[in-house]
Amino acid sequence: LFATYCCRANTWQGEFPKSNIAEDGFISTCPVSDFPPNAFGLKNMVGNVWEWTADDWNWPRGVRGEDAKVKKGGSFMCSEGVCFRHRCAARSQNTPDSSALNLGFRCASSDPPRTSKDSMKDE
Repeated sequence: LFATYCCRANTWQGEFPKSNIAEDGFISTCPVSDFPPNAFGLKNMVGNVWEWTADDWNWPRGVRGEDAKVKKGGSFMCSEGVCFRHRCAARSQNTPDSSALNLGFRCASSDPPRTSKDSMKDE
């Protein structure tokens, strides 16, 4: 729930693209640091790649441990004719052995980012 709330901070308000016109300068995925963070300091919360979650697709109705896992958020490949849903709450499924150019995961940590000065202290 908190992740969906964070994703909605500074949500883009515009017309849904009819195709990937590379208006952002990228025909495919873009580097995470290319666009400014949202109000929570988080970057690329929706629309760059579908994001894997640890959630089972059919749980709680199905049996935990089933093969299909949830992916959320949509990707740069979404368009009116394909999936039409650049939304934080958009969900779809894939098996855990799936891979695709528009599918990834988010690394998260409660530790503050390390700087190059921090790295030098460890040596």
